[in-house]
Amino acid sequence: IIPNFRIPGKEIENDVEYAKRYGVKFELLKEIKNVDEIKNQYDYVVVAIGAHKSMLAGIDGEDKCINAHHFLRDFNEKNGKLSLGKNVAVIGGGNTAMDCVRSAKRVDGVSNVYLVYRRNMLNAPAEEEEIKMAIDEGVEIKELLAPVSFDGKVLTCNKCKLGPIDKSGRNSIEVTDEKVTLNVDTLVAAIGEGIDNTFYKDSNIKTDEKGKPVLNENLETNIKNVYCIGDGAFGGSIIVKAIANAKIVAKAITSKSFALNKLPETSFDDIYKERAILKDRNEKNDGGRCLHCNFVCEACNEVCPNRANVHVVISDGSHQIVHIDSMCNECGNCGVFCPYDSNPYKDKFTLFYDKDAMKDSTNNGFYYINDTTARVRIDNEEFDYTLKTKNDKLGNLSEVIDIIKEKKAYMIF
Repeated sequence: IIPNFRIPGKEIENDVEYAKRYGVKFELLKEIKNVDEIKNQYDYVVVAIGAHKSMLAGIDGEDKCINAHHFLRDFNEKNGKLSLGKNVAVIGGGNTAMDCVRSAKRVDGVSNVYLVYRRNMLNAPAEEEEIKMAIDEGVEIKELLAPVSFDGKVLTCNKCKLGPIDKSGRNSIEVTDEKVTLNVDTLVAAIGEGIDNTFYKDSNIKTDEKGKPVLNENLETNIKNVYCIGDGAFGGSIIVKAIANAKIVAKAITSKSFALNKLPETSFDDIYKERAILKDRNEKNDGGRCLHCNFVCEACNEVCPNRANVHVVISDGSHQIVHIDSMCNECGNCGVFCPYDSNPYKDKFTLFYDKDAMKDSTNNGFYYINDTTARVRIDNEEFDYTLKTKNDKLGNLSEVIDIIKEKKAYMIF
C-alpha cells in the first residue's frame, strides 16, 4: 500500500531478495488461522500481523467511503488507473491521509483533491514535509471541518473551532452548528487502522481490554515461545518501531546480543553540549550517538551564516524556530543541511520588518504594527493578532509572537 511514487516496488522486491539470500523461506498464499496450526512445526513463532482493521468514519453514509488502505492498494495494483470522478476528498490528517491525497492527484480525470481535517494543520499528526508536498502538488486543505454525512455526491461537514489544549498536547475542537458542503465523487477515510484480534482469540493468546496481546519484556505472549511484534502488537506506528521490536525478539530467541539503539535520558543542556560532536560507532549502544533530532532539531539555526534562523523557547519547554526575513540572503544552506527535506528559510514561521517585506514573501509569518498588535499571515489568510490574547488560528505561535516582542526585541529590524 505504500504508493509506488514514494517507494518503487522494485526497491521492496530487493529487500525480499536480500532476505532470501540469507536463507529465509517464504510461503505465500497460505492462510494460518491460529498459531496451533504451525506451533508444533517450529521452535519459535513470531506473530507480525499488522494493524489493518478498518476504522469506521462515524458519519451517515460511511458505507460509501473507501478505506485508505484499500484505496492505496488499488492505486498500486492498477498503476493509478482508477475511476474516481472529478472531485476526491480524504478525511484525516496523518501521513496515510497525505499518501491518499497525493495518490488521488495522480489519477486521470481528477480535478480537485480535498483534505478534510477537523483540526487545523498546525495540530495535524502528519509530518510537516508530508503536508508541504501535498500542498505543493495542488491538494486543497479544508481544515476545521468535521464530516457528518455523505450521500455519494455531497459531503456535509460541521465547522469546528479550536478549543483548549487537551491531553494529546493539541488543541481540542468545538463542533459548531454551521454547515459546509463539498461536491465529492469519491470519499476516502484515512482515520487510522485498528488491530483485528480475532487471530489472537483463536490462538488463545491473552489480550488486554484494547485487544492488544499481553506481552512480557521480551514481547513473548502467554504461550511459551510465541511472540508478537509491530503494529499488530502495539497499534499503528512507524516502521522503525517494528524493527526495534524484531531486534528484541531476535535477541530473546538466539540469545545473541545486538547493538542497542536505546536513547539515553537527556535534557536540552545535554543536547547542546553534544551538538555537532560526531562519535565513533559503539557496539554496546549505538543509540548514544543520536543527535535527538526528534526532540530538538536546530540544524537550520546552526548552519545559517547570517544567523537568520533562531529558536524561541515557549512555556511548555519546546523550541520553535523563527526565520528572520531581514537577515536572510536566501543562500539555501539551511535546506542543504535540513534532515527533514525542508527549506527552513521558506518553510519556517517568519518575522518580517513591515508589510512590504511580508508582501514580497510567500512565507507564513508576521510583523508588528505597533506595541500591542501584530499582523499575521497563515496559509494566505491575513489577520491582526492582539498580543497576549488567545487566538485559535495561531495556537502556540501566538506565544512566539509575544516572546519576541517582550524578550527578544533585538530581532526586530
